[in-house]
Amino acid sequence: MIEIQGNIWSYACDGNVIVIPTNGYVKKNGELVMGAGLAKQAANKHRGLAMEWGYIVRQDGNHVHAIPYSNYNRDDTSEQWPKKSYVLASFPVKHNWWEDADIELIKRSCIELRSKFITKVGNIYLPRVGCGNGNLDWADVKPVLEEFLPENCFIVVDYRK
Repeated sequence: MIEIQGNIWSYACDGNVIVIPTNGYVKKNGELVMGAGLAKQAANKHRGLAMEWGYIVRQDGNHVHAIPYSNYNRDDTSEQWPKKSYVLASFPVKHNWWEDADIELIKRSCIELRSKFITKVGNIYLPRVGCGNGNLDWADVKPVLEEFLPENCFIVVDYRK
């Protein structure tokens, strides 16, 4: 696992995987709750993502799920959005949106993420999962990620300066 600082969205290109911390709570309207942090950013950038992941979670449970995307048809044509395809991967850190992150769920999500994406061509970029709205300390989460995501293709992007 590698750690860098920056904006995770700048890596949404070249077949990379962008990991989005999620919970398993599906609203009555069928949308996955994606109301804060990187999950909210992803839902705002990708119309219908909350509904699509909500459907998948209802069908398959609170697990790592992936959806391929392309920036080719984006309305935003600014240079900050490379025109390449990438994958968004959910990464459950909570069972319900109001709970703190669960370190055991993070371990399971690491195992699932690794098994789904270790053979992919691009890199896998993830934030400090469970440490924002999940209220966990990075000092407790980092050793888990290092144990389960040791390869150099797993890159933790810290947005803080």
